[in-house]
Amino acid sequence: MASSLAVTLFVIAAAGIVIAQWMILVSTARALRHAGTPRSGREWAYAVVPAVLLVALLIGTWRAMHPTTIEVRGTAPSAVGTGGGV
Repeated sequence: MASSLAVTLFVIAAAGIVIAQWMILVSTARALRHAGTPRSGREWAYAVVPAVLLVALLIGTWRAMHPTTIEVRGTAPSAVGTGGGV
């Protein structure tokens, strides 16, 4: 489990990334609206693809910080000599 400091830093970084990506998308939309260039699909790809990859990176980082697997250590009791045979 991640410490509260690590979670706090992650949330602050994630919020900064979300705000920056939102500003990039708004800026791209505004520039394409005024320019009307035929390469608008490529321009959107340059803006959207990094945003999607950053979301995947943030999800992967969160999962690495909070693993859901449970590690069990120990040995099972032996079944030899229990007398419960068939």
